Amino acid sequence: MMKYFIFCFIFTASCTFLGQAPDMPLDTRLHHQMDRIDIQNSLLFSSSKPYNRAILKESLLNVSTDSLNSSYLKNENFLFSDSSEIAISRKPILKHFYRYKPDFYNHLDEEFKLSVNPCYHMGIGGKDLSGQRQFFNTRGAEIKGILNGKIGFYSLILDNQMRNSDYVYSQVSRDGAVIGENFWKQFNGTGFDFFTAKGYLTFKATKNVRVKFGYDKNFIGDGYRSLILSDYSGNYTHLKVTTQVWKIHYTNLFADLTADYVYGKFGAAGNKNFAKKFMTLHHLAFQPLKNVSLGLFESVTVGGDSTGINGLDINYLNPVIFYRAIESNLGSEGNSIVGANFKWNFLKHISLYGQVVVDEFILGKVKEKNGWWGNKFGAQFGLKYINMFRIDGLDIQLENNIVRPFTYSHTQKTSSYSHFNQSLAHPLGANFNERLAILRYQPHPRMFLSTKAFSIQQGLDLNGKNYGSNILSPNVTRVSENGNKLLQGDKSKTTLLMFTANYMLKHNVWLDLDVGIRKQNGQKINTSDKIITLGFRMNLAQRLFEF
Repeated sequence: MMKYFIFCFIFTASCTFLGQAPDMPLDTRLHHQMDRIDIQNSLLFSSSKPYNRAILKESLLNVSTDSLNSSYLKNENFLFSDSSEIAISRKPILKHFYRYKPDFYNHLDEEFKLSVNPCYHMGIGGKDLSGQRQFFNTRGAEIKGILNGKIGFYSLILDNQMRNSDYVYSQVSRDGAVIGENFWKQFNGTGFDFFTAKGYLTFKATKNVRVKFGYDKNFIGDGYRSLILSDYSGNYTHLKVTTQVWKIHYTNLFADLTADYVYGKFGAAGNKNFAKKFMTLHHLAFQPLKNVSLGLFESVTVGGDSTGINGLDINYLNPVIFYRAIESNLGSEGNSIVGANFKWNFLKHISLYGQVVVDEFILGKVKEKNGWWGNKFGAQFGLKYINMFRIDGLDIQLENNIVRPFTYSHTQKTSSYSHFNQSLAHPLGANFNERLAILRYQPHPRMFLSTKAFSIQQGLDLNGKNYGSNILSPNVTRVSENGNKLLQGDKSKTTLLMFTANYMLKHNVWLDLDVGIRKQNGQKINTSDKIITLGFRMNLAQRLFEF
């Protein structure tokens, strides 16, 4: 399978290179800062993330950026901008370290720009039901830069151990996957030990075409969640080609995924090749007006048998044709999903956004109103309101996500819309109704406060029967052909309330406080988790377990 990726990469690399920087990290706080710029200026194709740093550079040059975050964003991007004056440190260490505020070490000349930073995340929390203390401990390094002004590169290597709240441990036990990661091992009973690796190359093949090849995640949408493609699962090898011309932003994504793997009490087993599958996705965004964006997407996940054979046909590398047409010609049984998204900014303070995904839909079956299992679709609608009541830095976000039973699942686990046993879309999978509210306040450029409230209803599997919430369960095991409805099965209710305070001691050096409570009730579930953690973090985004 990888030979196709390598062929595409070498072919594209033969084109004329233009200057290109690596991407910004996938970080909800950083995304929110970019959202504020977008809502006030409407210059971004904001639905495709991670953002490339060239987009941040253009935003800082051409718009009146957020006064609270302007200095931070300029420092964050100094290596890839035309001026580094703002980032100069007053007191470098031993003349070579922290010469510039964001970087432990860097090298800058016309041919080679390099940034090296240590990454660290240490924290401690309350005790779980077994009486063991929750903690997280991450150490590693981040390297990024530009070679010859043409090729951007990025690498992140982390070694991690952690023990989480009981509800996180239950999720890992169910799916056999540590949230957001791939291979893992058990650590001291109820903890997890895993290695995080991320790396890629990026360049522009032409003025309007950008290419990225490597091991990373992606996110499509303007919401806090995405029903199209989220960053909930682990990293995966992919080739990503984005074309931006006129009012159009077009994304082609070709991804090599893990379809199934062997795991047990002590983690993922690494003594055999895991079954593979292939996912390819198109997303077309169109901006008919400066403040309005419309998008269409299609994806197909093609899995083989339990050995991962026959996962990819070269026909799926076609960058423009509709996949349904390809599947009809091939006789393929890939898992196809289509949908649309929109965003409307107005009054320089408000943004409305939404998504619709359709996994399978037959209008005649809907009109029959008999609850046919194959009417699989989901919808999202949300609102962002920044600088409420004319208070700079006071923002709110409201969002509703609904996904019907069996959406994202397929006839076999190896072709479900998942990677390493984790959803490629919403963390909850399917058969749920979620409402969330986020209130953010930034009273000072170094202080970030947020309160999040999640109200979730989900129909879980009951008495060994598949009611459509777990996308890893083959839908041929469905509980019934007709009579299916939203929230069927064990109707659970989950409430998650979180308060977070982040204070930046120095550039990307943080103190974090998280306090929250999570309650889940159903026929066979009745749990309550208290969350309190205190952490110290360098050059890393916070890990979030919000489900």
